[in-house]
Amino acid sequence: MHLRRVVTLSRSSILGRRWNHSLVSPEWVVDTTTKLSVLDCGSLDGYHRGHVPNALHFGLPSKDPKDPFHIISENYYRSYLEKLPVDEDTTLVFYDDSNHL
Repeated sequence: MHLRRVVTLSRSSILGRRWNHSLVSPEWVVDTTTKLSVLDCGSLDGYHRGHVPNALHFGLPSKDPKDPFHIISENYYRSYLEKLPVDEDTTLVFYDDSNHL
């Protein structure tokens, strides 16, 4: 699978304590010793066709036709991430292969 972008965020940054983000290479994801949870932000069909091993699908709600940018709400984002089996030391890696990020 070819990854065009990979974004990492710590869980605590997402939940408001800090907002540090960085772009990393697919090689970094493979080689790092950092505790990771990998989230595929592409379509569900694409996820079923193939995804990074152990990646979870970051399921998005139906698109709102009134929102041309299809940006999810902060409440949805927080509620989804709070359900993930991660702790404060886990780095979240968001990726897709079709520029959804």
